[in-house]
Amino acid sequence: MLSLVADHFIGEKNLRRNWRDTEHQSLEKCLNDIIVGIIRMAAAQRNQNATWAISQAESVERQREAKISGEKEAHATALVSKLDTEIASWAKAQSIRDYVIAARNRIKELAQVGNPNLERWLQWAETRANHLDPLSSILSMGMDVGEQESEFYVRPEFENESKKISTFVRQVYENIHGNGEKVVSFMNELRACNTFDPELSLIAIRDNTIIGYALFTNVGVRNRPGICGVAISPLCVRLKNQHHGIGTKLVTTGIETAVKLGKSFVYVHDSQPVELFKNFDFKPASDQGIGSSISSQYSMFLPIGDGAVKVGQNDDVEHPTPWTAFIG
Repeated sequence: MLSLVADHFIGEKNLRRNWRDTEHQSLEKCLNDIIVGIIRMAAAQRNQNATWAISQAESVERQREAKISGEKEAHATALVSKLDTEIASWAKAQSIRDYVIAARNRIKELAQVGNPNLERWLQWAETRANHLDPLSSILSMGMDVGEQESEFYVRPEFENESKKISTFVRQVYENIHGNGEKVVSFMNELRACNTFDPELSLIAIRDNTIIGYALFTNVGVRNRPGICGVAISPLCVRLKNQHHGIGTKLVTTGIETAVKLGKSFVYVHDSQPVELFKNFDFKPASDQGIGSSISSQYSMFLPIGDGAVKVGQNDDVEHPTPWTAFIG
């Protein structure tokens, strides 16, 4: 049986996979080695599974980026083709006009002014030039260039992205609120807690660049160990990308993930922008009788999950220690 269990794991090459009775030692005496070996192989299997999951996620992202890149390249090619066509038409129109001017000058030299056939021909040529010239009708020129920005999407962070995320959060908070370093320090302390879950650390991506970030930290309820929720902070979107639904998508994805993980509520301390959270039916925590060591007039609360046990009157949300230090 032990050999069968051990053979199930595909881990490090040097891990022992089977044990048996020998003349010098019974199986019972090496029970501790067997347990340690199985634990090591299980850990190796978990690491292998995690590596595979990251590889699959990266592969999906590469395919998505390749599709976006292909669409942008096709659009750029169409723009160049349209421009080349308009320039060629404009040049042709200019050549016809130069021809008409030269023809009229020549008619004057030859004293052929007043020849109706020649005049009708030159008038037709001018009409043809105006028809070809894209500048004759400005409104019909060109094509929709657009913003040339691909669609953004939201996903959990990968294992090697913490530094890139810190740089982004620092820049956004420093530019908007002037407290970038403080927020990054707070975020890194949350990452070091056992309440951190990378599935709830979400980034918004456009053109392989981070344009938004939201961290949902696990929080509990005092004296009610069976209930767990999440608290949002930091939540930020690059200034030039704000008001395009990115913050809403980050919050939506975070709530959907929290529900899948069995969470019962979402707590927000700094509810700015207020309208964003009102769209999700967040209500002031104080109106629901819900307290916290970091509660304030800005705290908002949202029960989530089908049939989830809801936090009620006189319940206190318990945050990890970094929250108290950051808000205080």
